[in-house]
This record gives sequence, C-alpha cells and structure tokens, in this order.
Amino acid sequence: MISKQELSSSLGVCNSTISNWIRTGLLPDYQKGQEGYSPRTIEDIMSQIQATNKLKSRVNRSHKHELQIVTGTLSYAESKLLVEWLLQLSERHQLSVDALMCCLSIKALDDAQLIKMDWANSQLSSSSDEFTLFLQTWLDEQGLPQDLEPLQRDLLGLTVPEKEPDFMGVIYESMRSLSEKAKLGAFFTPAELVEDIVLPATASVLDPCSGTGTILLHVLDRAHAPSLIHLRDVDSLALRIAKVNFALFFQRIDELVHTEVMDVLEEQPQERFDYIITNPPWGAKLDKKRKKELRKTYPELKSPESFSIAVFNALGKLKRGSQTGSRQNSRLIFILPESLLYVDAHKGIREILFERQYKIAIRFFGKAFKGVMSSVIRLELQRGKRQLQLEREGQSMEIPFELLAQNYFRPPALETKAELQILQKILDRPSFTLAQGDSTFGLGIVTGNNKAHLKNEPAPGLEPIYTGKELQPFAFDAPRKFIRFEPAKLQQVAPLQLYRQPKICYRFISKELKVVADFKGSLLLNSINFIVPDRRLSIKALCAFLNSPVASFLYQRLFNSIKVLRRQIEHFPIPQAFKEYSPALENLHDWQVEGNEGRWELHVLTAKMYGLDDLETEVLWKTMGGEDL
Repeated sequence: MISKQELSSSLGVCNSTISNWIRTGLLPDYQKGQEGYSPRTIEDIMSQIQATNKLKSRVNRSHKHELQIVTGTLSYAESKLLVEWLLQLSERHQLSVDALMCCLSIKALDDAQLIKMDWANSQLSSSSDEFTLFLQTWLDEQGLPQDLEPLQRDLLGLTVPEKEPDFMGVIYESMRSLSEKAKLGAFFTPAELVEDIVLPATASVLDPCSGTGTILLHVLDRAHAPSLIHLRDVDSLALRIAKVNFALFFQRIDELVHTEVMDVLEEQPQERFDYIITNPPWGAKLDKKRKKELRKTYPELKSPESFSIAVFNALGKLKRGSQTGSRQNSRLIFILPESLLYVDAHKGIREILFERQYKIAIRFFGKAFKGVMSSVIRLELQRGKRQLQLEREGQSMEIPFELLAQNYFRPPALETKAELQILQKILDRPSFTLAQGDSTFGLGIVTGNNKAHLKNEPAPGLEPIYTGKELQPFAFDAPRKFIRFEPAKLQQVAPLQLYRQPKICYRFISKELKVVADFKGSLLLNSINFIVPDRRLSIKALCAFLNSPVASFLYQRLFNSIKVLRRQIEHFPIPQAFKEYSPALENLHDWQVEGNEGRWELHVLTAKMYGLDDLETEVLWKTMGGEDL
C-alpha cells in the first residue's frame, strides 16, 4: 500500500495539495478500512492527474534542468560558443564539471606562467609550495589518466578572454543547471551592478557569498594586497575557482586570497572588516526543519529568508573604526531583491536597518538578472547618523525616517522629489483606517478544480461568479463563468452571508486599486477579494474614493505591490474629511456607474480632501497617467 505522503513525494507536491485534490474530487480518498492506495489505484490516479494536466501546470523554475548561458561581459554568442565547445570537450574526455574547471584553471595559470604543468605526467610546480599543493590536490582528486597531453592538445585552441575577469565563473555558472542555482538562490552577478564601486587598496574586504569571486574581480584594484581579501561560500568548487581567479587577477601566487567554506546562514565567527560586499542567496530552498532552526537562531528577523540573514550577520562584522580613525569609512554593500523593501516577511531586517544608526543609500536597477523576475537594488550602509537616500534613474532623494515608521519600515516607491513632497503632505493630513472600525474582510472562492465547478454558459441552478478580469473600476463586465454554489464541495469559501451583503470588491492582482460597490450579493472567484465596510461608512463613497487616482498613487508608492493585500487596505490612510465629502463622492460614483467620464472630477475632489493645492493636484494627475489638461 502507498500512503498519501509517499504519493505527494513521488509527485513533487506538498501533502496539503494532495488533501485539496481529494477534497475537490480530483483524487479518491483511501478505500474504507485501508491505510493506503493499492498499486492499481495509483495507476488510476496517475492517469487522472496526467489527463487534468495538474502537474504540468505546477512546473516552476526549480524543475527546469536546461543550461542557462551566463555571459558576464562577453556577448551571448561568445559565451554560448565557448560553453558548447567545452561541453563537447568534456564528453570527449569524460570530464566532470569539477575536472573540467580544474583543467581549465591549470591551463590558464600555465599560460600566464604562474605555474609549470607537466601534462604527460599530471605533475605541476610553482614558486609557491602552498599554491602547488592546492592545485596538485585538486587535480589528483579527479581520477584522470596520468597522461593529459591529449587533453592539453584539445585545449590549445582555447584562449581566455581578457575582457572577462571571471571567465571561469562564466563557464562554471553556465554549466550548473538552473534548478541547482534556484535551489541555492545563487545567480551570477552582472558587472553593471558593481562596476562603479571603488575599494581602498588598504581595506580588509569580505565577500561572504563570493561564488567564484565575480564581484570583487570587477571592483578591486590590482594594487590591493591579496591577503586582505576574504572569500567564503558553501560551494567548495566555486572557492577553488576563485582562488585561481585571483592568482590570475593579481598575477602573483606568493600571496593568496583567503578562501573558506562557510554557510552565511550559520552563526558567524567574531571578526571585523572594512568592507563587506556580496550578492547573497535569494530565496534559497530550505526544508521545514531548517526554516524552524533559522527562526530560532534569528528571532529578531521573524523570517528564515536567506538574504535577510546574510545582511544581519554582515552588520556584526563591519568595523566600528578604520585606519584613519573615522567611523564613516567601513561599508557594507549588498546586491538584493527589491522585495526586501516592501514585503511584510522582511519587516524584521528593515526595522534593524532603518532604526539603528546607519547611513544608507539604496540604488534601483530594475530586472538585472537573466532568468530571475525580481527587481534588483544595491544597498550601501555605513555607520553614522541615520540617513536613507534613494537613487533611481539619476534622481536622488532623502526619505524622512518618520515616513518609514508610518509605513511598516517600507521606503516609498517614489520617482521624483515632487512625489515625495506630495506624499508627505498627504500622510500629514489627519486620517483614519478601516482597521479602526468594524469592517469585515472576505476572500473570493477557491474551487480547487475550476474545470469541474465552473461553466461557461448559464443554466438552471447556476449563478454568475465574477473573476478579476471582469472587475473594472465601478462596475463588473458581463460574467463569463457560472457555478452551482455548493460550499461543502469547494476548497475555500467565506461565510455565505458575507457574499450576500453589500460590499466593496477589489482585484487581488493589480498594480492599481480597482474596486466595485456590489449590491447584488454576487459570488466572487479568488482573483477578487472584498470588504464589508463599517456600517457608518458609505459603500458608494468608499468605492469612489478607492478608485481615485490619488488612492492609486498612495497604494503604488506606499506598498509597491501587484497583490492587493488585506493589511494594505486595512491600513490605507483615509482622510478625516471623508464623511464630509461622502455625498459628493456618492454622486461621482453613480455618475460613473452609468458610464459617464468623471475621473478628473474624482481626482480634484480627493486631492482637495487631502489638502493638495492646484499645482500638486495637476502634478499628481499627470503622474498617474491623466490626460493633458
């Protein structure tokens, strides 16, 4: 007999997914009196899953095993050609990735005359006993034939491109599967994210997630003493490549960089550095036990997220003084996902960064990593008087810390100083939130099996159910789906009376607020959530207010999210003047529900509620895509 846990493991899904599939009728439960599935039942289950395409629809980045060509400063064509040529060479000589990187390293060092390699006898020598032992040990571990001259002859045609200092890192990262990189949360750092950084030649430098040394190879000066450079990573092969990379970079082996296998998520040794610069793992895949351990180890963070832990540990390693006696010289520089600034799960590390005495600059780079959807920031931190500077597309602005505290330590996603001034004026206005009243929030319906439960045509016993695609500001388009509403057969359902009450419906996935005041007791799919407001608030007026350009400006700048979450709506600052302006808002609601244009009039009214002047009102109108006046 095969248990549900064994079935979930073999399918690569979690136990809760199996339970949901059983509840919604996609899979059968155990037969009465049995504690597992028979082989015949498993065959039927697999056929059913393949027929419904459930597993295919769940494929994500972690399951992709194809190579991802990394380019560095090379062109895609150059990098792809080199990788494919080296793959063929590896197959011809039966080389593992480890063995290939070892042989490429030896060839590059031999060509640079830093070592002397006897390919016929697999023996090497150099002026450094330490470096010779390091390379010879690496080579001997590969179990290659003693005579490597055939391999040497094939490698004669390979020239290391001088314009890419981490050429071997490019090759290594290209040969690692995308699934392996996703599991570790580690991706090759593009040079443009760091190439403007200058490190003093006398500074001690740590890269705690160095990989093959990409970042420091692009920012160090060759006058730097190798012994001041410390590289760490969980990938021992990457560190070996890094040691070779820096021998080639400095063109010397009498003094070597320090390399050490160490997990940045573990508690760290007590030590201090002038500069700590890295691109830590993003979203490393951790099992439940590991996450539980990390939460216990780092209670301040309230999250086991890998990059938050990396930042936290680095803060404790930053020197409090420097050779010049100034506290301002030591610096932390991290490449991070922009989500650190806005997602609730990262509030713990934001609070630490923005409440302590740190001078912080954040530069925005957009989507800089190939194959990674997350936008990128560079965080630079020094000890000193608290300051937060945002740099985006050449514009720089200082963000008041009072604003951060008001916004769960999220820096506002602003593009201009004019926007900052308007935002501050809005937030200074007396306001209230829906969390302060008696409002109720509800979730749209999750059927668990849309194909079985949703119909494309109306029929007796079916009623319309709206999706986010039909929800437009102020009104629903005609329904496209219909359902027989039987809550016991559905995976997630709010209490029925909530759906049937007058309510505010809002799109769950949206870059701006889009809401409808529903007085028909409509059913909603899970791409729409809803609010039953405090009875003292006008539903029509609240609908008009949330559909206004001013409200969308606040939502976008404060939360910077494509998911409209309950907590965002609950804590949305509604001006105290709302009740005074409710009759005018209701009129604008009815006017637009009838199909009339009233966006500008709504914008002027809500801007007035926040005390904005005519110029600020016009600036905000254009900012939110309004037509020229």
